[in-house]
Amino acid sequence: MVDIIGSILMNDDMQTDDWFIRKDKMKRQFTVMSGQYTEMLVLTVQDVHRLQIEFTEYFEELMQIEELLLKKLLNIKLDVM
Repeated sequence: MVDIIGSILMNDDMQTDDWFIRKDKMKRQFTVMSGQYTEMLVLTVQDVHRLQIEFTEYFEELMQIEELLLKKLLNIKLDVM
């Protein structure tokens, strides 16, 4: 989700409603790494698009939460650099 939000924010011609059509312009923002056994839920682009269509309210809430998370993560990246 963070990759989708980051791509939307970095592309002026991409909006929250049409990100699936413009998925060719999306860029990976973060990579997951773990030093111990970790369980991770992986959603495909198609899964997220289906979520947007079938559960619109939940998708919008999730996008708001992820946008806040992205801002925090980008600030951490800047501090580390």
